[in-house]
Amino acid sequence: MKRCLALLLLTLMLDGALHPVWGDAPTPPVARFTFDGPALAQGLQRPQSVQLHRAVLGTDRCGRLDSALQLYPIDSALAQVDGFRMGESSLQTFAAAAWIYPRQLKGYRVIVEKFAADNHQRGFRLALKDGRLRFWWSSTGMVEDPGEYDFVESDTVLASHAWSHVAVSFSQGSVRMYINGISDTRSSRNVRSIALGVAPLGIGGNPATTGFLFDGLIDEVTLWDRTLDKGEVAAMHAGGCE
Repeated sequence: MKRCLALLLLTLMLDGALHPVWGDAPTPPVARFTFDGPALAQGLQRPQSVQLHRAVLGTDRCGRLDSALQLYPIDSALAQVDGFRMGESSLQTFAAAAWIYPRQLKGYRVIVEKFAADNHQRGFRLALKDGRLRFWWSSTGMVEDPGEYDFVESDTVLASHAWSHVAVSFSQGSVRMYINGISDTRSSRNVRSIALGVAPLGIGGNPATTGFLFDGLIDEVTLWDRTLDKGEVAAMHAGGCE
């Protein structure tokens, strides 16, 4: 009888009716900014208040109205989250992902960054630089400390006037970039942590300058205090429209 029950349980697991319970499930993101109408953010470990600075809501990749952040640099448009925190002081692991629709590739175009205009404190920046995905980070949080910050840039040049999914995963100086679900760049650096500080989070730019503003649409900006594996990134890219 016991043997029959064991065989039945094994059969159910192989058929997908049951799933093994060992191992921990991935932790949820710290923040996810969906820009779906009034619900600009959801599924957060900590509540966040998003302020739209001359930015509006536009059509997302699924054709849904008022479901993506619409940015025009001529308006100095961006979204800002004040008092944004991901940890106590610094991170050894970090990840970020977003859907982007750039109209302009030339120059520096910020996707998301933690930056303070008054003292130039910056923990990280994910951006486009002449069409390539660039991730910048600092272990001190200050742009004036050249020995304590570094950056990694993608091999791929993204397309303009098209939706692309971008992601970066950081672990103690090891950085991997993904574009449209595919691993693009992997690199190791000596700067092994990211300082958080008290700088606000900017999406599409920062209030200190009008030169780095994003031109296009940004959606589903998601941040983690852990790394992402290639399966998670591929699943985000392959995710359909609900």
